[in-house]
Amino acid sequence: TDLYTARVSSFGGGSIQKFLLKDFLDPDSLQVNTIAQNKRNNLEIEIQDLNGDHLVLDRNWVLVKEPSRLGLGSNYLLEYSLEIFPNKRIKKSLSFFPDSYKIDIEFDFSEVKDLIYRDVRFSWAGGLATTEKDSIDDKTYFKAVVYQGEELEEFKVKEGQRESKKLTGSTDWGAIRTKYFVSALIPNSPETIRFVEVLGEFKNQEEYSLSFVFDCFQKTSFTLYLGPLEYEKVKALGVDLDEIMDFGWSFIRPISKAVLFSLKRMHDYIPNYGVVLIVFSILVKVLVFPL
Repeated sequence: TDLYTARVSSFGGGSIQKFLLKDFLDPDSLQVNTIAQNKRNNLEIEIQDLNGDHLVLDRNWVLVKEPSRLGLGSNYLLEYSLEIFPNKRIKKSLSFFPDSYKIDIEFDFSEVKDLIYRDVRFSWAGGLATTEKDSIDDKTYFKAVVYQGEELEEFKVKEGQRESKKLTGSTDWGAIRTKYFVSALIPNSPETIRFVEVLGEFKNQEEYSLSFVFDCFQKTSFTLYLGPLEYEKVKALGVDLDEIMDFGWSFIRPISKAVLFSLKRMHDYIPNYGVVLIVFSILVKVLVFPL
């Protein structure tokens, strides 16, 4: 799209193998890839048959619908199908948009819902790739966050450990973030979520997986936001995802947001943030000089 180049595999019914952001460069001046190189199987589904046995879904699905021609400026729909019982299929679709980092994900279990256990587990696995030259600084921001009942539940695993946490009930969103980027799963019907599970593991590096469990008898879809932590973009999603951004204590946040707004407006006229910061510092000095 205009914002990114995505490579999508049919494995697991649509896994994002690469997600290259056109407006952001890594230390080698290459486009930032938010997908870790050794963690390419994401957007996973897990279901069980009525005997409690896991059905094998981690294989290549059939691509049954795709745009006739991928061109910039139009929406793209990829739909995958997998036969798990004779003449009975499950479907999963990914919808991409030309001017947004969000991806709509829908499931269809209508053909098999009488043959499977009701709980469906949908996961973002593999975390996010580190993107900064100073990887130690980048990792201080690594964490998983779940938003329920207008409250944040933050989760950060310690070095050398493996931990998990289960949160029950209606969930507005769950996200995994680095210093500048985020992968957020947003259920379009939060009340259909039975529970969320976060898994954190720290071997060579910090890594998080996020799973939503919902009822296959209820229509549930998700929006994946995979992109930069730009305040206007995450705020526009309308689900309070901007709460994941650290603006300080509650009484400091209005000042922090005012500073951010001022810097961005100045950048509209001075296209260099180094110069913007110098000018802003002078303005602050003048403002507080009488004090």
